[in-house]
Amino acid sequence: MVWFKYNLWQVAGNAAYNFTANTGINSLGLRGLNDVPSSGNPNPGFFDTVKYKNLDFVKYYSYDAVRNIVNADPDIGHVSVVDAAKASVVVPVANAKTSETAPYVVRSGNFWYVADLPFSFIGPRDRYRCSATCCTTSSASTTPRATRRWCAWRTSARWCRCRP
Repeated sequence: MVWFKYNLWQVAGNAAYNFTANTGINSLGLRGLNDVPSSGNPNPGFFDTVKYKNLDFVKYYSYDAVRNIVNADPDIGHVSVVDAAKASVVVPVANAKTSETAPYVVRSGNFWYVADLPFSFIGPRDRYRCSATCCTTSSASTTPRATRRWCAWRTSARWCRCRP
């Protein structure tokens, strides 16, 4: 199962699911821009650089100072790995202004978490490539083709189905 960005905190915060103990992943909520953008500081920084296979994939960002509008999706669903025996960071994301890193793709068994919606505000060297590769990997299976099952990906309010 692949989960993208939103509402993980609702599952993680519900004691009935025992999410953190079962997956080793702790949801910390959303993280966005370092500061409010302005004409004097049009790019205040955010987690914008996905580090995948020794390449940097930069999230699209544009600020319109005339209208005071950010044309981007600077938020990530911030998580941490609290049990390395159950979960691991597959791909990190970095904040270019502060050099802070955070998990971008996390795996716990057959559960994968992607910290944002990689198909929103796509640019030419954007992070959607690494997300697509990870999602394809998550649906791959070593079981015989005859016994494979459908997988479902949840992207915000939409479900996507694929057959590996």
